[in-house]
Amino acid sequence: MRSGATGEIDAEVSISGDGKHIAYVEAPAGQLWIRDLDREEARPVQGANGVYQVFWSPDNRSIGYSAGRACGIRPGCELVRIPVQGGDARLVTRLPGSFKRASWSSDGRTILYCDSTGMYTVPAAGGSATRIVDHPHMEHPSFVDLPGGRHAYLYQALDSEHPDHAIYIQVAGENRRRLIRVSTSVNPYPAYSPTGHIVYVDGRRDETAIWALPFSLEKLQATGPPFLIARRGASPAVSRAGTLVYSDVPSDRKQLLLVDRAGATVNTLGEPHEQSGPVLSPDHRRLAVAVAENDPGLWIFDLTRGSPARLTSGGKAEMAGAWSPRGDRFTYASVRNGNFDIFSKPVAGGQETLLVGTPLPEVNPAWSPDERYLLYSMRSPETGFDLLFRERHADGSLGEPAAFLKTPSLETAAQFSPDGRYVVYVSDESGRNEIYVRDFPLGSRKWQVSAQGGIAPRWRRDGKEILYIAQTRLMAVVVKAGAVPSFGNPVPLFERPTLRSVNAGGVNPSPQYDVSADGSQLVILDRPAGEPPLSIHVIHNWFAEFRNSGPE
Repeated sequence: MRSGATGEIDAEVSISGDGKHIAYVEAPAGQLWIRDLDREEARPVQGANGVYQVFWSPDNRSIGYSAGRACGIRPGCELVRIPVQGGDARLVTRLPGSFKRASWSSDGRTILYCDSTGMYTVPAAGGSATRIVDHPHMEHPSFVDLPGGRHAYLYQALDSEHPDHAIYIQVAGENRRRLIRVSTSVNPYPAYSPTGHIVYVDGRRDETAIWALPFSLEKLQATGPPFLIARRGASPAVSRAGTLVYSDVPSDRKQLLLVDRAGATVNTLGEPHEQSGPVLSPDHRRLAVAVAENDPGLWIFDLTRGSPARLTSGGKAEMAGAWSPRGDRFTYASVRNGNFDIFSKPVAGGQETLLVGTPLPEVNPAWSPDERYLLYSMRSPETGFDLLFRERHADGSLGEPAAFLKTPSLETAAQFSPDGRYVVYVSDESGRNEIYVRDFPLGSRKWQVSAQGGIAPRWRRDGKEILYIAQTRLMAVVVKAGAVPSFGNPVPLFERPTLRSVNAGGVNPSPQYDVSADGSQLVILDRPAGEPPLSIHVIHNWFAEFRNSGPE
């Protein structure tokens, strides 16, 4: 089944309790859509924009969600409910942390949700929330009705007790949690099925699959081994009527392409990989890209010879950043001690150097043209992403951090202008992501460059243009230099679904494209040729179809 949305849909799908309707979100705008399973066309829910992670009321008349597409990475969003037929969203509560999904109790009176501070219950009519568990990484909570009128909470958590996500069940009113299963998936999506099973995701990349574990609510334990439901399936949900809905696993592999300003392919670069953040060198002869599969690391692609060479190794998650102005070093973010720190390494080979390392994650490094300042994003628990900079000393060391922008809004993806006088960046200070320019280092003057939203800016190296992404379109803005710069109106160049730099509901600090100095060509990441579109799968009475699968 395909959606009726005009854009791509998020992988997560929700099904109503009666099994007759599904809800999903069109990415990246966050429009909520409803599909009645007895009809061919889906319909948008009027008034439900900027939606993040939906869940149904038990009477199937309302849908809850977190309002704001950055709610997966920032605190302070609102948990709301809206009639399925559309209208005004009604506030349930404000979230102290970033949202990690929710569910409704079977009597319709209570909502259970997780955020980055723990698990909570709140009256569905709105009011004060009660924290049940204090925990930084709990997700996918759901009510499970137990025999005798009791109920329990099913959820997943990531903590020091297990190397991967663990699935737990916890009886309401008890502090003890019971381990059900450990999954290697980055998102197991545990859900109880009235057939007497816990449905969940296990495996990664090509091994990702949906499994069913026979489970007793009386004993609160598994009664048999798990069996396979669907290979390369994700985000399963089961209705009270036993209808299973799930989505395909989107491929993480992308193809590097060299394209012209109209988006026509000029050349194919290398083979498809799980890769991100392409960055052209100052002389445009090389390309840095972060590869996440197999042995993760950074690679340098020689555009003249057509050959790649590994820059870093060691199996750590890494995020591409910026070339040094002379092109002899590459600066990047790499996971050390559980979070991203900023490093630099000679492209010709040699030891990496730690530039910025604190208990908080730092990403998206950018050098000023004279290499005097290093600008980067830091994610703090209080204000989300902020922009900081450090001055480089004569001996090459960096000074103490200074705040360029530190506000309750998110500020990310910063880049210096070619003359070093200004910084372009993303901020959601208006309520949505827009592209702004400020003078550096004071930041006292501000210009809005984008219109109707924007992320992932790139300032062309000849200074004449700023490019950015608006949903799935690449936009260009003419820049006129002077004592005070001026900016033209945004003009669309071309559209690609894979241009959107959205990750887990927020802004990916690494733009998924780069532009040549004169703007005539761009490097982008796109789907490999011939890859089929994603589909939503709906299976009525799923257990009757899969019960003979047997354990594997």
